[in-house]
Amino acid sequence: MHYRFVEVEGEEDDLDRVANEWRAKGYELFQAVYKTTYRWVLIFSRNVGVEQPGSSSAS
Repeated sequence: MHYRFVEVEGEEDDLDRVANEWRAKGYELFQAVYKTTYRWVLIFSRNVGVEQPGSSSAS
C-alpha cells in the first residue's frame, strides 16, 4: 500500500476539490485528520502494482 499525505487549508469545498484531484490520480481517501480551524491533513492510499485508471500495460 502506498500513502500520500496532503495538507489542505480551507473549507469543505477545498477538501472536496483536493480529494477529487487525488482520486483522478488513482488514490482513495484513507483518512482526514483535523489540525486546526480550516487546516487538515488528508491521507490517500493506493495499491502499488494495481493498474490505475488512465494507465495501460499495452506497449
